[in-house]
Amino acid sequence: MAAFQAAHPEIDLHIHASNQAVDLHSGAVDLAIRYGKGNYHDLLATQLLQDHFAPVASKQLHIRQLSDLSLHPLIHFNWHSPPPEHLTWAGWLQNAGISDLDSTAGIRYSEESHAIQAALAGQGVALLSLELVREEIAMGLLEAPLTPVVEGLAYHLVRPALKPAAAAVTLVEKWLIQAASTHPKEYSAPPVSG
Repeated sequence: MAAFQAAHPEIDLHIHASNQAVDLHSGAVDLAIRYGKGNYHDLLATQLLQDHFAPVASKQLHIRQLSDLSLHPLIHFNWHSPPPEHLTWAGWLQNAGISDLDSTAGIRYSEESHAIQAALAGQGVALLSLELVREEIAMGLLEAPLTPVVEGLAYHLVRPALKPAAAAVTLVEKWLIQAASTHPKEYSAPPVSG
């Protein structure tokens, strides 16, 4: 958003971050980014990013193969609505062909951001959104060395379908779509060393 503000200093942005869906028909909010399947009644939705999930850990844990998961606690977090089964440890382990690991054991956090911090601290292995930890992986703080990488939900830019957008809102909308279009569409893990 810093790049947008530098290009359009005349537009004041008011950003409200919440896991609760805001009412876009109230007039108090012009645009929202929602995480989901994209079927939003009475809203125009543009998919910005497709999310992907995989086991993520600190490099200090030296996770190299599926059997290494049994050596460390699994880190869980509470979703704000029921997650698709394949985005839980139970679903991911089943997709990976692992049946001898307790998918419910480990550490549970109320927020995904806390699970990310726990993974950074080397407290275990977390099944995380690769979009949310892309920078930490690029900086070498975390790694996602195991497959499968599974498709998550998607980030959608939404606005009311029947309300014409103000010029400033259209500028923000176009900028967000353009910024998302330059973002990598697929996740490719950097090579794991050691």
